[in-house]
Amino acid sequence: MRKSRLPKSLKSTDQILKGSNNILVSLFSQSRELARIQQIARRVVDHDISVGPLKSGTLTFFTESAALATRLRYRQRQLLAALRRAGIDVQQVRFRVEPTVPKPEQPGVERELSDASASHLRQSAAFIEDPALRSAMEKLSERSGGQS
Repeated sequence: MRKSRLPKSLKSTDQILKGSNNILVSLFSQSRELARIQQIARRVVDHDISVGPLKSGTLTFFTESAALATRLRYRQRQLLAALRRAGIDVQQVRFRVEPTVPKPEQPGVERELSDASASHLRQSAAFIEDPALRSAMEKLSERSGGQS
């Protein structure tokens, strides 16, 4: 049997999470709990909502629209009941609206093909045997400011 050449200081994820690093263990358990809450919420609510923090028995959910937040407020009893059945200690839920802001569109860049470049493309196209490539190069050469 051959010995592993891994350094002794290298630890598995399991060893790290069961070790003395309380901050990492806490973050990992919180992320698992929030993922579990997210699954429960998606089963109860037929919309895409994000789970926020659970502080002092109050769980915050984020939605993209005020209309959706209002609809969710009407279903908060069902949501609370489902969370409590799953063993999650929640006294109340809050819904916050955080609309997604679309990225601004990048302005198109106008590029011109010089007459010399167009001429080079036409000359090169004359020697290309593939008809599709030759046609594409000839078409591209027609985009110059003037025709030679």
